[in-house]
Amino acid sequence: MDKEEPQNCKKNPKSLDRKDIYLQLDDEILYYNQDNDSLTLAKSEEEKSIIINKLKESIKNFEWDKISDDWSIVHLPRYRAQYETIILDPKQNCSRTNPLYKHRQWLEFIYNNEKLKLTDLIIAQTCEVTTSTINRWRKKLNIPTKVGNGRWIHEGRVNLYMPKEYQHPDIISNKKGVIRYEHVVVMERYLSGHPELGISKKCLVEGKYLKRGCIVHHINYNPQDNRIENLWVFENHTEHNLSGKTLYSCFSDFIKLNQIFFKNGKYYLNRHFNFKDLSLLEIKKKVLKSKAIIPYKDINLVKEAIKKIDWDSFSDDWTVKYYPTSRTPYKTILLNPYLDCTNENPLYRHKEWVKRLVYDKEFNLTDSRLGKICGIPKSKALYWRERVHNIYTRAKLRGFKRYLKKEGTKEIILIRVPEDYANPFAEKNRGFMREHRYILERYLAEHPELEISRKYLFDDKYLKSTCVVHHINFDSNDNRLENLWVCENGYEHQLIESSLLTFVDELLKSKLIVFRKGEYSLDC
Repeated sequence: MDKEEPQNCKKNPKSLDRKDIYLQLDDEILYYNQDNDSLTLAKSEEEKSIIINKLKESIKNFEWDKISDDWSIVHLPRYRAQYETIILDPKQNCSRTNPLYKHRQWLEFIYNNEKLKLTDLIIAQTCEVTTSTINRWRKKLNIPTKVGNGRWIHEGRVNLYMPKEYQHPDIISNKKGVIRYEHVVVMERYLSGHPELGISKKCLVEGKYLKRGCIVHHINYNPQDNRIENLWVFENHTEHNLSGKTLYSCFSDFIKLNQIFFKNGKYYLNRHFNFKDLSLLEIKKKVLKSKAIIPYKDINLVKEAIKKIDWDSFSDDWTVKYYPTSRTPYKTILLNPYLDCTNENPLYRHKEWVKRLVYDKEFNLTDSRLGKICGIPKSKALYWRERVHNIYTRAKLRGFKRYLKKEGTKEIILIRVPEDYANPFAEKNRGFMREHRYILERYLAEHPELEISRKYLFDDKYLKSTCVVHHINFDSNDNRLENLWVCENGYEHQLIESSLLTFVDELLKSKLIVFRKGEYSLDC
């Protein structure tokens, strides 16, 4: 948000009730849409069927009599049968009894037709055979693979065969030529046409080719919307990943604001609500991130708390023997427990002082943290505790009961579980596990009547190792039970998270989020 913030967000004049958003996730099925003369994605089998049937009708309506006057082929009807001559009907659909793909003129015409721009995959769907069948018959009928400006979709992205004059210094051409993503080519042409831009100087080689490692990003997450205004180039993967992090930060805020809600494992966009109707103060309050409170995590706080302890009640003798060097006689010095532990005030040499701190459950002092308090290495703190003072404690009885651990781009909370807790996720050495997993695991174990408990628990009390616990609002420190959802495996978890990307285009068009200089933010 800008520094000079208004008291209320501006009302959004556009409705959120839009139906023209891109649906490109889930089970993606390629189809040809003649209405816009481009390849797009169908989300369901029903949509695929509608488009394929439309394509079949258009193919039947061609003037086939002008293309060929002989529609007979030699055909093997089934395995081990005899070859027979049949007459094909190009005015009917391609099928098992009317295998038009075996006719050279028919297959060559629809494959090379500039208006259709069909691939083997689309032709196969039209003829209800496999892609390899169409590919095999093309080769058998000597129909060469399209080269040059061929355009097709693979895994949701538009691919192009580049012309021979395209000579990228870092790309080796194969026998079919150089294949590039269309959005990369669009960005290359734009940057090469604007050499004065700083990003052009950074990302281009020879003034016209995009450097290897640069990432061209689709702002609205529609991988086929290759308009230049929908593209942004990042210099490396790190910058691209940080951009994605800002988008999921927006999703987190929207979920907390109820602009997006989660129900039964799915996210939904709340089109009956606009967060801009809230005041800026309300928005800030709702989107505030959860903070894990780790008592005495800060060493400086521990130092101050130590000095406030009533040390007179623990010992009336604060003198210790001290050897300035290995070859000099020892000296007796008087320590002051109400001051910091330093070289001049080496409190770690006093047994009662060390014992009091090590057994204190509030301070969570490991040897490493004790060393930081005294300004000495961990090994020296361990030496004085065990070898000199003979203070022995089990590792599991010392240190934090709850702490933060960085995993990727987020911090999660780990807690120490009971010693008899035999979950394989609990670390063997220290008995820690993720707090959000432990909370949901305990809840399911206490409610064995739930179907989800029977499905995901083993031994009636531990989550299966393949299960993933998802934070609904993407706030990794918000471990409230109502913010947790269990996924059967990592793939299901990935689908839930990526499903939010279907809302990006609508959120941008409705001006609920904006994309500026490689980052997403709430438009408020």
